[in-house]
Formats: sequence, structure tokens, C-alpha cells
Amino acid sequence: MISELKKQFLELFGGSDEGIRVFSSPGRVNLIGEHTDYNGGYVFPAALTMATTIIARPRQDSIVRMAATDLDGIVEGNLDTIDNYKDLSWGNYQFGVFDELRKAGYNICGADMLYHDTTPHGGGLSSSAAIEISAAIAMAALGGATDIDNIEMAKISQLAEHNYIGVNCGIMDQFASAMGKKNHLIFLDCKTLDYHLVPIQLDGYKLVISNTNLSLLPLEVMASNSVAVCSVGDNSTWLVNDENSVLVDYEPIKMAEKMAYYFEHPDELAEIRKKGLEFANATSWITEAENVRDALLKGIREDDKE
Repeated sequence: MISELKKQFLELFGGSDEGIRVFSSPGRVNLIGEHTDYNGGYVFPAALTMATTIIARPRQDSIVRMAATDLDGIVEGNLDTIDNYKDLSWGNYQFGVFDELRKAGYNICGADMLYHDTTPHGGGLSSSAAIEISAAIAMAALGGATDIDNIEMAKISQLAEHNYIGVNCGIMDQFASAMGKKNHLIFLDCKTLDYHLVPIQLDGYKLVISNTNLSLLPLEVMASNSVAVCSVGDNSTWLVNDENSVLVDYEPIKMAEKMAYYFEHPDELAEIRKKGLEFANATSWITEAENVRDALLKGIREDDKE
């Protein structure tokens, strides 16, 4: 496949194969721990064999040209005017990553890039994270970086979604794409980024991923609404009002006490509901985080005994 992609690259961009490099990052599936990563909770994802592969070659200017094997045309932009590409239908995630790399002190350069995705777009398997991580590693390497920290690439990719795309996502997708390992799952604490690679041997079983054909809200709307529901920062004291900054820090019983207060003060509760904030979602996501923690820690302790 790589030789065919290189051939296609040269047909699109011309020149020779000198300086061409290949980068790849996977999509992911999460086994347990939904809506917990942006709440600082625990998740249990695994990297997939479906991935984004980039055939890349550095340029001597600040022009970035990008194409994809499943899309027509070439997207072109200039790193000197990097803020101009936020509204691209494809390519904006990459420019967002390049922007955050530069802010983090990485040298970035012009490049020609051909993307080949086997992770389905919009399928819930984090094709965007696969694009981000592969783009981050590719641009950092083309710019001269030799000792690339994959966890830092995950953080940079998350910041690109926050600051450039406007999606307040958690860290799970990028972390799983950057740190996934064959035949392992990742037990990740999304608050501290402490993680444990858990070996998995299916022994004849299969993990089935199905397409439900369910139409979802745009990612920006889904992410913003979910984060708003769980926000506990200084500007959102509807649920808690102390120094903690993530929802998972709060035990369900304490949440229940807060809920009881609002149910005794219906006027205040009505104002909360006008914002679309639902107590049931908040408390269920705390419980979900606790379920992941308890189940995974129990399994890890049992493995250590063997």
C-alpha cells in the first residue's frame, strides 16, 4: 500500500521521492467510560488497525499542500497566515495542529502531504484524532524534531480542537491514538494522564463495532453541550462552587445533596434548566467514572497476583 501511496503522491505533487517520509496514527474504540474524559475521569480505550497514513515531504517555503485519497483536489495554505483556515471543510484540523505546534516551540515548515484514511469519518472511531496525531508527528519530524513525545502530541492535538476548531473535547481520543499499543488497552486517568497498558487476549472472541446509522448533532454542538452540562469552573457554580475543576472530583452523594437543594428552590432550578443543564447526566457520568476505576483497578490487582 505504501508504494502505491507514494506513487499517487508524486502524481499529485510532482518532484522526486527524495525526502518523502511516512507517518501513521490509529483510530480508537472505547470499551467503558463514556463522557468521562472531559470530566477528568477514567476511560478504557484501545487503538485500532484502522488509521490515518500520511505520505509527506518537506518544502523550502511556508506553503502546506494537502490532499486525501478519498477527496478531490488539493488544499493549500500558508503557515504565515495560519489563522485563515479555520472554516475549511477539510484541512482545518491539521492547520490547528500546526498552529499549536508553533506555539509550543516546534519548528514547522512547508510540506506536501497525502492523507489516506481507513478510519471511517463520522463513525465514532476518532478519525479526527488519527488525523491530528499523525499530522502533529509528521510536522514536528519534518521540522527537525527527533525525540518526539507522543503524550505531548496528544495534548497539542487536544488544544488544536479547543483553540482552533472550537470543540471542547477531552483527551481520550488523542491519547489513545498517540499511545495505543498492539494487543493492549489503555486504562487512562484523564485528569492526571497516568495510564496503564492492559494486555488483552481475546482467545477466539471478537470485539464487534457496529454502524448504527444514527444521525448525530454536529461535533461542535455535542461537545459544547456536554462540557457545559459538566462544567464546574468559576463561571458555572450551578452544581459546585469550590476549587475543584472537574466533575469527577465529586461523589454522587454530594451531588444528590446539591440536587435536593435545587428541587426545594424551584425558581433557581428553572434557571438552571434554561441553560440545558441536567443533574441526571452529571451524576450518571460521575458514576460511570467510578465504575471504570473500580472494574479496571480490580482487574489490574488480580493480574498482579498471578
